Amino acid sequence: MRALFGIVPLALLAACASPVLPPQVVIQTKLIAPSIAPDLFECGNAPRAPGQAIMQSEVARYIVVLWAWGSECQSHLLAVQQSLAVAAASPTLIPSKDR
Repeated sequence: MRALFGIVPLALLAACASPVLPPQVVIQTKLIAPSIAPDLFECGNAPRAPGQAIMQSEVARYIVVLWAWGSECQSHLLAVQQSLAVAAASPTLIPSKDR
């Protein structure tokens, strides 16, 4: 029994003396082609033009609303095009399953 008490501490000390290797971290990057809905490539319905019996103030309001609508549409289309350009520049692109 005394021999066992002598061997166990030696075994524990030997286990602590071995070099401890840090865990190895593996990082895998998977690039996926974006699946963009077709309606994002189109602008929504344009504002309706005022009727025939109108005043110049109504035409001016319509022009301002139409300009704002066009500006927003162009910015959205530009954002979609930029995201597709970034995806196309990726060397290892995996097609998405949605297509």
